[in-house]
Amino acid sequence: EKRPPITFSLLIELFLLALCG
Repeated sequence: EKRPPITFSLLIELFLLALCG
C-alpha cells in the first residue's frame, strides 16, 4: 500500500494553477 504525500497533491494543483495563468 503506497500513498503519495499530501504535498505531492498540492504541488500538482500549484502546477496546474501556474499553467492556467
